[in-house]
Amino acid sequence: LSTDRLLDDPQWIETVRFLMREVISIARGLGFQLNDELVEDQIARTREMGVYRPSTLIDFELGRDIELRSLFERPLVEARRLGLPTPWLERLCGVLRQLADHNNVNVGQTASCEATTGLR
Repeated sequence: LSTDRLLDDPQWIETVRFLMREVISIARGLGFQLNDELVEDQIARTREMGVYRPSTLIDFELGRDIELRSLFERPLVEARRLGLPTPWLERLCGVLRQLADHNNVNVGQTASCEATTGLR
């Protein structure tokens, strides 16, 4: 989905917010100082950038390697290490993994993800 479709659909924008809040909680657990307004600030900033398709989506559509492990699974590893619940991120990683496997797309290399979480 392009950014306009994600941000204009009530269900998708709520999903985006949940995911962003989870990632912020992980960052805070790692010692980063992030304010609660960051979610809405980033959504507004994305709207200002105009319509685009995320690079991960473009890579997936073109059959290129995607950065599933570094961009999505690595934060999940950190959340688990910190004992933080991240149900939305876990679901997203599962769906992205299934799509990548189904389409024979390489998901990048981060051996510690497999060792720490059992994610393959």
